Amino acid sequence: MAFPWSFARALREKYPQASVKLVNAGIGGTSTAGRLANFDAEVLAHRPDLVTIEFVNDCGLPAETLLNNWRQAIQRTKATGADVIVVTPHLVMPPWMGWTYEDMWRLDNREAVELMRQVARETGAGLADVSRRWDHLCQEGPSCVTLLWNGINHPDNRGHELFVRELMTFF
Repeated sequence: MAFPWSFARALREKYPQASVKLVNAGIGGTSTAGRLANFDAEVLAHRPDLVTIEFVNDCGLPAETLLNNWRQAIQRTKATGADVIVVTPHLVMPPWMGWTYEDMWRLDNREAVELMRQVARETGAGLADVSRRWDHLCQEGPSCVTLLWNGINHPDNRGHELFVRELMTFF
C-alpha cells in the first residue's frame, strides 16, 4: 500500500477513462544528493506528465544542498513540460528528528520541511504538505509513531494513505 501505488490507484478510480502509468523511481534510503545525477535517465526519460518529489532522507542534508537539489529537480522537470508536486515527508521516530518523545505533541519544525515548502513556493510547484497532516495526528491524539510499521521510519498503510489524501487534493 505504499503511497505511489495507492496514489496511482486513486487516480484510476477517480478517472477511469484516463491512462495512468506509474513509474516509481524511488529507492529507499537515498536522498537527492545521490539521485540527482541520474534524474534524467530514471525520471525524465519516461516523459512524465506529473512528477512527485519526496525525499524524507533529505532532512539530513545541509540547507543549501537541499535547496539547490530541489530547485534543480523541479526546474529540470518543468523544462520538459511536466507538472511537479513537492511532497513533504512524514514524521519518523522522534530521536531521528532530534526530538524527544514528548516533542511529538508539538508542530513539526524541521528546517528541511520548511525549506521544501519554500522551494515549492519559489518555483510554483504544487505542495502536498504531508508533514502537516502527520502534525495533526499528534495534535489530535494518536502518536505519529503508531503509523510507522517498524516504529522507526517506514509508514504503515494508514500512514501511506495520508500521502494519497494530500496528493488527491490536486485532483
